[in-house]
Amino acid sequence: MSLPLAPAQAGAIDPLYVRLGMITRGVHDTLSALRVGLDAETGAMQAALHRTQPDANLTSLLALRLLAQLERTETDLMHLLADSQRKGRMARRGSAAGHCIDELLGSAAP
Repeated sequence: MSLPLAPAQAGAIDPLYVRLGMITRGVHDTLSALRVGLDAETGAMQAALHRTQPDANLTSLLALRLLAQLERTETDLMHLLADSQRKGRMARRGSAAGHCIDELLGSAAP
């Protein structure tokens, strides 16, 4: 996604903030996909471990800890994006970049 903004425009959004938003959204989407896959894998591993080795739950615990860490990372990234949005005043009404960031955050008005 590219924005038709020239840095010299009055009131233009710093392209760094736009890139940060795009990167953060990409990481968010990746972490979401990893969470879904890890949930499925964890369930399958737990079932297999209970069938074969009842006290071998260490692998399941490690997978659950990894999932928790991914969720914390995702939350941290979304907070970073929200802070950047506030500091950069990217949500200006009528600006293409503000609309883009609102859309990335899922808060765009229809």
